Amino acid sequence: MISMVHRDTVIDLPAVIKSLSISDPTVQLPTTRGTFKRKSSLDGPVGLHGPSKRSRSPGLVDEQKCSLLFQSYSDASSGQIEVCGMERLCADLGVHPADTVMLILAWVMNAKQMCVFTFCEWMCGMKKLNCDDIETLRQLLPDLELLLKQKETLRSIFKFAFHFSKDPGRRSLDIPFACSMLDVIFSHRYCPWPLLKDFSSFLTSRRLGVINCDQWNNIFDFADSIRPDFGNYCDKDAWPVLFDEYVGSRRAQLSLSPPCTDDGSCVEMAADI
Repeated sequence: MISMVHRDTVIDLPAVIKSLSISDPTVQLPTTRGTFKRKSSLDGPVGLHGPSKRSRSPGLVDEQKCSLLFQSYSDASSGQIEVCGMERLCADLGVHPADTVMLILAWVMNAKQMCVFTFCEWMCGMKKLNCDDIETLRQLLPDLELLLKQKETLRSIFKFAFHFSKDPGRRSLDIPFACSMLDVIFSHRYCPWPLLKDFSSFLTSRRLGVINCDQWNNIFDFADSIRPDFGNYCDKDAWPVLFDEYVGSRRAQLSLSPPCTDDGSCVEMAADI
């Protein structure tokens, strides 16, 4: 199951995120993900407008200032923030492009395409954050990360990640990108999944090629509900074949027996503590 244990991880940028490769040699980006020690100032419940010491009265976003900030990162020909502009934005925020917080920021802005922020997405997102300058946005990053502690918010971000990562017009996500995005989400210290690397290896070994939206959403349910020893996974439950095959292969490797009786009923096995 997804653990809430806090741990710091150092994760190399997955090579498959080719669109995030550094194209501007003048941009100095952090070399690893998950190494930043950011302290949140939230004293109460997590939220985009939570009781942060940095917060200001809602509705005081300077739209002109926010627009100028967008223009400082946007491409002159397309009028959008694209790869080079995203690199500069990440450098100014002090994060790597593959840092989980950038996915959360894209979710806040309801971005439709990876490595792209449109003007409308930027303005709407910055208004949600009540922010119009880079320093305030940088200071809000720890608060955004805390959203991962809320199960339903994490679920929403997870669902968003599928559509955000796939190519426009496609209904499926290539397995390498799926595994990369799983790593971005479940390697974060606020929501680590013990089976992440093993499950990703399984997906790669099966040579599925792609994963669809239903399978993707079921991964979250599986990660959230099934223990690492599979003691509460029953083959008679309505899990998709993908997960039956994964659990079956792992049980075979670990010499574990399915927790089901002869009549087909399920018996939850006690976890080894």
